[in-house]
Amino acid sequence: MLNQLKTMKSTFAIILLSFLLATPKDLFAQKTILDDEILTLVSPIQLGSTETHLKLRDYFQNIGKVESLKISTNHGSVSFDKNTGDVLIQSDADMPVLSWLTVVYNGKPYSFVLKKNQKQFCRFVFKELPGKSPGKIYVKGSFNNWSPDADAMHRNDGSKEWILEKWLDPGTHVYKYVVDGIEINDPYNSAEIGNGMGGTNSVIYVKEQDVKLLPVLSFTEIDSLKSIIKISVSAPSDLNKSQFFVLWQNEKIDFKLDQNQKCILIKIPAASKKYARSHIRVYCMDESGIGNDLLIPLQNSKVIQNTSQLTRQDWQSMILYFSLVDRFNNGDKSNDQPLKDDRLQPIQNYYGGDIKGITEKIKSGYFKQLGMNTIWLSPITQNPWEAYQEFPQPRRWYSGYHGYWPMYTTVVDKRFGNEIDLKELVETAHQNNMNVLLDYVCHHVHIKNKMYQDHKDWATPLTLPDGRTNIRIWDEQRLTTWFDDFLPTLDLSKPEVAQIQSDSALFWIKKYKLDGFRHDATKHVPIEFWRMLTQKMKTDVILKEKRSVYQIGETFGNNELISSYIGSGLLDAQFNFNLYFDVRDEFSAY
Repeated sequence: MLNQLKTMKSTFAIILLSFLLATPKDLFAQKTILDDEILTLVSPIQLGSTETHLKLRDYFQNIGKVESLKISTNHGSVSFDKNTGDVLIQSDADMPVLSWLTVVYNGKPYSFVLKKNQKQFCRFVFKELPGKSPGKIYVKGSFNNWSPDADAMHRNDGSKEWILEKWLDPGTHVYKYVVDGIEINDPYNSAEIGNGMGGTNSVIYVKEQDVKLLPVLSFTEIDSLKSIIKISVSAPSDLNKSQFFVLWQNEKIDFKLDQNQKCILIKIPAASKKYARSHIRVYCMDESGIGNDLLIPLQNSKVIQNTSQLTRQDWQSMILYFSLVDRFNNGDKSNDQPLKDDRLQPIQNYYGGDIKGITEKIKSGYFKQLGMNTIWLSPITQNPWEAYQEFPQPRRWYSGYHGYWPMYTTVVDKRFGNEIDLKELVETAHQNNMNVLLDYVCHHVHIKNKMYQDHKDWATPLTLPDGRTNIRIWDEQRLTTWFDDFLPTLDLSKPEVAQIQSDSALFWIKKYKLDGFRHDATKHVPIEFWRMLTQKMKTDVILKEKRSVYQIGETFGNNELISSYIGSGLLDAQFNFNLYFDVRDEFSAY
């Protein structure tokens, strides 16, 4: 577990470098988008074990202008379909941990960083006990989201051994065997860890990089007269064995290595003078692996050294406050309408919190006193006027005070306020240099939602072919399971459904000038939906309105599943519950 914590240094660095935003200056008063074709910083591309599939539409607005693609190493190759924009990258075992993908677009080269897959080969072995011959054995664990039948073991011919061979990421993985439907720990592995419910799981440790051997980059100083940034490099090995990847925006730029001073010198590009905000990024590696990376914000070619120069559009510095609207502050008692239902406990009913209550708190300076610069609102779409009973035991009754049962996808719940109230909230937040993110529910609707009533075939099946009720089968039926029997899951693989739900999301951003979304149930939605929505955000908001949009998702699952939804054509980030659980368990042990 301690090794896991060591590898979290980059995440903690992001947390520690989350600054308060202090000035209301509008970045978009000056040019901030590098051009009208590639609108955001392209994050490093994580390669697969041997093949990686990309879509150029995630990066460029007009794929017809893509002329060529090239990889910087002979241990990989790249090909692309000019008609579809589909890209195939193939890599072998000797692929360097970092490399370049250069795309020539409309005569101009763009460079993207490629990161080698760090998975390692692992082997699970189960030996049959005397006189017992199982029919089926599966391995379920953190690496397959605890799916009961994702990884089947196979009996070795002529032996009593069952084998599963699997590539796993470095770190700690917990698992169990499922032998003819019965879950057991690995009888041949003494390493176990508590499961948080009074029992234990088996543990497999996959070797991680030794952080003590990795190069470390740190911002040192600026020569303002020469527009040169000095980055110190602490490398246990010979500095000449280190490699550096330096970009301004999405363009590879040159640097000088100073062996005597153990640093690299980066010349700030003259073109950055035209931009209110641009960024220099630095990545490094040596024979031990990948070191840390740096993000250096520039304002008209000058390095930002004072947090007062940051604005709310610098999303890397956002600090979120989650406001459950009904439970936060009651600013308008005239819209209080708790349900009159004896089956509800008071805590399961509406409390009276509303949009005006949040606006009041912004005006009072409440959020700034807490050090917050971004408000994440719980869903505010109209929810039902009746209570509903949960499907599993103990079959409690609830109201929709939380907002996650949308009867309409574009209507403000009357118990929270109206359109005027929401516009005032957003305007007040922006006047105070704060962002507002809306919790958007695209995955499901309430059973009384007119969309479902008119098109019941737009929902996924409630009954599975084997007769089971498809409710809360979180992993096995990840893209089809219902959350409750009154919450139909929408089949977002159907184009007409995806179009309606993505257009509804766009409606909120454009009409109310919201700054982005927290997306509910991200992993239960097909990835192509997020690609469609993000493309609409780029063309209809980022490009047309010249403003940024931030999207963060919610996914419970392994790190690989979480990261699969993040990318230049997908979401900007996801909540990392695994990191939270690891930190909580580690610190609560002392």
